[in-house]
Amino acid sequence: MARKKVKKWIFRFRGTSDSTQGSTLLSVLDNHSLKVLDNNLPKMVLVSGPDEAIESAKKEIDSNWIVAPENSSYPIPDTRKKIST
Repeated sequence: MARKKVKKWIFRFRGTSDSTQGSTLLSVLDNHSLKVLDNNLPKMVLVSGPDEAIESAKKEIDSNWIVAPENSSYPIPDTRKKIST
């Protein structure tokens, strides 16, 4: 049985602060069984869940919410000194 890949997603609010937006978002996330990892309302929420649930939740929330996958890996430059010959 294949397991669904679960990614972390960031929901960020770009509108003016409105206390009802956060509660509405949390109820939509709960309806789709998405797990809230970090609740920094009213501006941002970190969520984990399968892509299908994220996509259906995006359709139900206000257009002021930006949804993007969390980028948890960044390239790190090699800072070691190089000896030229």
